[in-house]
Amino acid sequence: MKEVRLKKRSEFMALSKSRQSVFMPHFIVQYLFKEAQGFPRFGYTVSKKVGNAVARNRVKRRLRELVRLTLKKNHDFFTLSYDIVFIARSSARQAPFDELIKHFEDALMRITSFHT
Repeated sequence: MKEVRLKKRSEFMALSKSRQSVFMPHFIVQYLFKEAQGFPRFGYTVSKKVGNAVARNRVKRRLRELVRLTLKKNHDFFTLSYDIVFIARSSARQAPFDELIKHFEDALMRITSFHT
């Protein structure tokens, strides 16, 4: 199953207003539980503080890839009914990819522990 992305500003704003966040060293994960949805949706925010356009696009590609690999490795996450937005910190640009994956899995565990 391909990941579904959040693209509309209204979807990002709804997550921002929910005030549900998990703070990790390289990114912040905002989430909103949507019971009837049945699948996760992801969005990515990378500000100019991270770097120029090339650097921001690279960080977004890295975040999309870590989501893809995590969902491929653990199919249980496909059943999560959440909207999730990554807000990249400038350290995400230089962070080892394995570290990003570990932090994302930790964040997912924290999020799911609130609703189980």
